[in-house]
Amino acid sequence: MAQSINRLEREGEMIEVCLSFDFIRGFDDEVYSKWTKKAIVVLLKSPGIIEFRAHRNLFGSPLVRLTSDWAKLSDWARFAESPEWLALMDELRRFFAQNIAVCIWGASPIAPEPLRPSR
Repeated sequence: MAQSINRLEREGEMIEVCLSFDFIRGFDDEVYSKWTKKAIVVLLKSPGIIEFRAHRNLFGSPLVRLTSDWAKLSDWARFAESPEWLALMDELRRFFAQNIAVCIWGASPIAPEPLRPSR
């Protein structure tokens, strides 16, 4: 893994981070909505953030997938270790979510750029 991180940093490659989870039974939707707004503000103020998207699974678990694109792995690492984000993740674990997973994606060597059909 260290070689992959070093390669990403050398090449300055953009990364995508996916955070997925299921809701815990009986969570407070109104409190979660407030948490979400606070988390998005913290995220979008972070250096290196390019884009944020949120999705709900139409067919099962995990129920929520949040994706964020970052200019560099080191940008996300600084964000992920920030006191603000650590506190928000603690709240997510304690009050709203279970089965939390984080995946970090880099570009594929086979298709490093988005491919779209010709029109």
